[in-house]
Amino acid sequence: MIDRAAICRRLHALEGYVAELRRLGATLPRERFDEDLSSQWAVEHGLQLAIECVLDVGSHLVSAEGLGSPESYREVIELLGRAGILPADYVARARRMPGLRNVLVHDYLAVDLDVVWRVLHEGPAELEEFLRHVARHVKASAPDTP
Repeated sequence: MIDRAAICRRLHALEGYVAELRRLGATLPRERFDEDLSSQWAVEHGLQLAIECVLDVGSHLVSAEGLGSPESYREVIELLGRAGILPADYVARARRMPGLRNVLVHDYLAVDLDVVWRVLHEGPAELEEFLRHVARHVKASAPDTP
């Protein structure tokens, strides 16, 4: 059974992370990003937290709806696609998120700032799309609750 409260808390947090990433993307000049470790940390950490929300929500839905036993975070995204919660074109793009998360968390010495900069500008739209798909699914799964 879907824990709507847990999902809503994470989706709300994700909305906040997306807003901050959008703000950083709109106000942070590339030169400052390249030279300022604090700016890099802010963007990297914001992306990490946003992706963690996506993966937490996805893992919960996979478990709650008995969609399988994923062996990786990438498989979580793929299972949501197979179940029709996420459309195939979105899954094709979103399956990169776990890889970025893993680099940010485990392989932080190999972070490519060009990739982080690109994701700062392209990622918020993909994160917002995840929000829309999941919110629609959760609402359809429990239409009689607020």
